[in-house]
Amino acid sequence: MNVLDTILAKNKAWAQGQKEVKLDYFTEISKAQYPEILWVGCCDSRVSPSNITAAKPGEIFELRNIANQVKSGDPGLNAAMHFAINTLKVQHLFVTGHYECGGIISVVEEGGLPKEMEPWLSPVVKYSEEYKDLLARLPSIKEKSQALIKINVIEQVRNFTLTNAVKKKWNEGSKLHVHGLVFNMYTGLLESLDVCSSSFAEVEQKCEAAIKKIIG
Repeated sequence: MNVLDTILAKNKAWAQGQKEVKLDYFTEISKAQYPEILWVGCCDSRVSPSNITAAKPGEIFELRNIANQVKSGDPGLNAAMHFAINTLKVQHLFVTGHYECGGIISVVEEGGLPKEMEPWLSPVVKYSEEYKDLLARLPSIKEKSQALIKINVIEQVRNFTLTNAVKKKWNEGSKLHVHGLVFNMYTGLLESLDVCSSSFAEVEQKCEAAIKKIIG
């Protein structure tokens, strides 16, 4: 059986299983979605948001890219955020990184990035240079990458506040919340970086405190 046939067979079995549990399952999910969360995560095939949170269809609105970047100039991000915030009325924006992130490890390891990845991951390279003294104190690639993974998430939470969608809502007094998490591959648990915020002042204060906690 080739890859396409395998995917179609697995889908058929899954669909049948859903209908056996609840006959009108697909009728119900086709009506609408009501997510409370916009989740910006990594493309890594091991960290599907719905899987690691046991979320049901319609609970998480997902946007995934290499190393969970939040770029205010990214039209894909801006479109997703506009739809999520203004149409779906989500109230929580999550950035979630994960240990063993190939994009971050590529930055940490000697030899640099493939040229195809350089433009996208240039912010991560910038963070590695900004915190090079911290990273130099850590003895292994694993420890360096885990520190940079956390720093990257914190910086992406900050980047949320540079987007027009968040600026508009916060200036209007909305209680839209931003969050930063890291998925621990070794335990299966999500770790909060304690940066949950709902205002410009709060996010800067908490992100700065979170960075200091990593630096030690």
